Amino acid sequence: MEQAVRTINLERTELREVSAAAIAHGIQVSHEQAETIVDQLEYGELAGKQTHGFVRVPWLASQALSGHEPLTFEKTNNPITYVDCSQSVGYLAASEITSYIKGQLQTQPTQTVIAKNIFPTNTLGYHARELTADDTAISLLFGTTPNLVTGPGMDSKTLGTNPLAIGFSHQGIETIADITTASASLGELLVAKYWGGFNGSNFRTSTHTRPQSASDLYEDGRFTGSITPQLENHAEQRLYALNMMLQMVTGLVANTSTPNNRGNLVVTGINKALFDVADILPAIDPGLLPGFRSHTRYLEAAQRRLVTVPAVLWQEIQALPS
Repeated sequence: MEQAVRTINLERTELREVSAAAIAHGIQVSHEQAETIVDQLEYGELAGKQTHGFVRVPWLASQALSGHEPLTFEKTNNPITYVDCSQSVGYLAASEITSYIKGQLQTQPTQTVIAKNIFPTNTLGYHARELTADDTAISLLFGTTPNLVTGPGMDSKTLGTNPLAIGFSHQGIETIADITTASASLGELLVAKYWGGFNGSNFRTSTHTRPQSASDLYEDGRFTGSITPQLENHAEQRLYALNMMLQMVTGLVANTSTPNNRGNLVVTGINKALFDVADILPAIDPGLLPGFRSHTRYLEAAQRRLVTVPAVLWQEIQALPS
């Protein structure tokens, strides 16, 4: 029987400060930039999406990233803008894109940014909330990740985990829906490392066998396995089809399908004054929206001073150079 994980209750401010220091040192960004990244990790943690929470601090600090080059946006009235994020940290690039769109919506009805080669990014619901927080915009975000997913008829990893999010608000009530279209994510392996409970049903090793432990998916610290969804019912098949569709649409609008691309992200903001969303809300039970419960959990957890993490994770974060 698997042993219970020893956990520790931490002051959120302490966990944030130590994590930010480790990230700033690890990927050579300023402390202010590291705090922006921690904002997103904390959102994932409090929303119950531990795959995108503080388990990513040691992983992120070890990534081969060396500083962040801020994005530049040309002054234009064009509602579609392209940016290259190959020299940027994805967490920071996504926040800069959000800020740019909010500014553009002050003078135009809609703005879309298509970000090429962006990595890594966090829960898109965080950015959907940033766009809709002041009750003036509707947001739509979708994107791809590095190729991690294989499937029927595929001999190699061809798809990403390809998240999708929408956000709007009405009369002070935020509605954020945020999902991933893959059956699993690499974040689940990080959660299993610290929290236990590894489930290899949606993973395969480099030799296409089911892993007995997470270590079977790595060679010399490098992930060599794949995410392989089990398409045994219509729900799984439809989610897989949605994943394929998002991969194709994102590649089409970003004009890229190169296997080495780290991922693309499409962020659209729409001036809410153009639409009457009041008639939509009574017909929708927000509790049925995919990803909505995560945002509800975040709103509840954000009122608490403490956060619970595995003791071994906290020890590892504290041991990181800062």
